[in-house]
Amino acid sequence: MKILFTKSTLPLSVAIRSVSGEPVSHVALEFPELGIVVQSNLLGIGLEWSSYFREKCTVVYELDDGKSDLATDKAKLTATLDAHENDFYDFTGLIYLGMRTVLNKYLKIPMPKTDVLRISNTYLCTEWVTEYIDGTPETTITPYGLYEQLKATGKWTEIDN
Repeated sequence: MKILFTKSTLPLSVAIRSVSGEPVSHVALEFPELGIVVQSNLLGIGLEWSSYFREKCTVVYELDDGKSDLATDKAKLTATLDAHENDFYDFTGLIYLGMRTVLNKYLKIPMPKTDVLRISNTYLCTEWVTEYIDGTPETTITPYGLYEQLKATGKWTEIDN
């Protein structure tokens, strides 16, 4: 399994990077053995072919857990997707995280640990990825913040792009 940290020329990506001042606006999980990417985007949680995803996005950072097992990945992925079949994108979370990011960036008001406006069964890209890898969605972290956090653990190997 790989974690892809991306940017694109789409208006939302440009806006997220502009507000956060960070080099990436999105994070997704890639399962190279299956040829798919799983992500939470404006349409909710869904699958996409890796080749198509990589064509439309620029992968800025890529982390690999180094212990991918096809049978385990398929079983966990199937169970997780079944559990989140009707889950939607966290639009209120996007607004809240954007507002808190601006407050942190310009007024140095610390980012809270949780999103007080979070609606259950909705996911930002970071919430989806953190829930998949750790079992708990992290509600107030940007994609780049997640990249830095995972890289600091030493459990993930960075792949040069």
